[in-house]
Amino acid sequence: MKKITTLVSGLVLTAGVSFAQTLSPTVIGSAGETFYGGNVSLSWTVGEITITTVSSAGNILTQGFHQPENGIAIGIANQDKLFSINAFPNPISENLTLEINSDRPESFMIEVTDILGKLVKSTSVYVGDGHAQHSLSMASFAPGAYLVKVTSSNGKFTKAIKLTKI
Repeated sequence: MKKITTLVSGLVLTAGVSFAQTLSPTVIGSAGETFYGGNVSLSWTVGEITITTVSSAGNILTQGFHQPENGIAIGIANQDKLFSINAFPNPISENLTLEINSDRPESFMIEVTDILGKLVKSTSVYVGDGHAQHSLSMASFAPGAYLVKVTSSNGKFTKAIKLTKI
């Protein structure tokens, strides 16, 4: 009798493990791809203009932009905190103001790319006294998501900011 009980218990446990279900983040998009290499995976989709998040009892559903499982930093970490950038307003209707702070006089390259990565505007600004404000006209840009990347002339400092044009 003990052998039969052990055998039935083993079969029940094996069946339970064999038919277990796991859930992982899933994206359904009109275009995109996922690449795997070693410990890294890279996923991309064509973004949507709006997003919606619905949650209930431990479940979260986000529709719209591709949502990463963990937060991912964009740009190079600024270890010595001698460089900072602020961009406002966000969302933008006409003009974007970039406020650049640096501990030394330096030139910075400003590049604006659209959601597909196409360069739509490029300019440079010189920060002479450690602080500068630069205005970018975005009135002629189509509504959508843009990425503004600011890089120091020596390439040591880079920061990327996501913006929305309305």
